[in-house]
Amino acid sequence: GGAVTEGNQSNAGDSGRGMPARALPPSVSEEATDRRAPDARIRGMLDALATADFETARGIALTLRHVFPENPVTHALVGFAASRLTEFKDAVLAYRGALYLDPGVPEVRFLLAVALEADGRIDRALREYRSALAALGSAPAAASPLFTSLGVPARDQLVAICRKKIVKNKQ
Repeated sequence: GGAVTEGNQSNAGDSGRGMPARALPPSVSEEATDRRAPDARIRGMLDALATADFETARGIALTLRHVFPENPVTHALVGFAASRLTEFKDAVLAYRGALYLDPGVPEVRFLLAVALEADGRIDRALREYRSALAALGSAPAAASPLFTSLGVPARDQLVAICRKKIVKNKQ
């Protein structure tokens, strides 16, 4: 309840990509919208995730996405926090936003598949597991340190998980 989704709009105008700008969560101060030092906010989100304070993590992620709407990582962070809150529809929307901005991040494609599966959309999840597997085949061996710090498995483990999901669902 009360989750900010892709459909929420503000009167702040256009974000420059034909999409309405997003309203800030009510608890966000003007200082939080400063475009400097996003790393401190990401660390704050990681700390909130580590202590299972998923509402705080989502608030930080939503603020980052508002301040940096062009950055796919901010969309992925919103998806990650939504997943931890078992709000899988919101997670799917956020991960799709991240992939729209940068379709070449296999970890996000994998996280989208997981969220789709958790939301009961098995056929779509399988398509994303296949897409993640294909993307992992052409990606460098090392993942972004951010995904590692979020606890996303290493790329070789993602390959094994995707293959297992695909084989399991063929039976």
